[in-house]
Amino acid sequence: MGVKERREREKQATREAILAEARRLVRAQGWSGLTIRRVAEAIEYSPSIVYEYFPSKEAMLQELMEQGFAELTAAMRHAAATEGDQRERARRIGAAYLAFAHASPDLYQVMHGLEGARVDGAARMQAAQPVCDVAMAALVDWAAAHGRSLADPLGTTEALWSLLHGFASLALAGHLGDHHHVQALLDQSLLAMLDGWQDR
Repeated sequence: MGVKERREREKQATREAILAEARRLVRAQGWSGLTIRRVAEAIEYSPSIVYEYFPSKEAMLQELMEQGFAELTAAMRHAAATEGDQRERARRIGAAYLAFAHASPDLYQVMHGLEGARVDGAARMQAAQPVCDVAMAALVDWAAAHGRSLADPLGTTEALWSLLHGFASLALAGHLGDHHHVQALLDQSLLAMLDGWQDR
């Protein structure tokens, strides 16, 4: 490995360490507890080193937000690629969404501006687009399998996303019981929504 490649790997490792510590701080102290100085102290770097990677706390939040949407997109794509009929694929996509929120609540919060984690709205919409695309493709496939076409694919996708986000947010707030119970409720609601659209 050349010097340039080694330096790039070291820089990437430092960047990942900064983000990992930021997430640890958030889980322990909430988003108000996240500062550049605290991250630097925890990883034993000077704040100036952290600023070389992230010029502000907002830049760090945006990186975490983008990371979250990338991970969620990958999980939903994997669910969409599994075998089964279109109805089951839609259910698995919903399950993947809920599982992500359950496993990574800190990322989910910054992705959706929850608990004081604020990022630029335009940047959030851009990062969220692949999630929307996966959900829309699944709904279009589901409609085609039932001999239907969606008059408003975007609106239908937004309705589905609202359902998923509502369940995920209420679950994170502790209002719906344990994860298995929440998943059962989501399955029931999602399939009822699809059945309702099918009967129109």
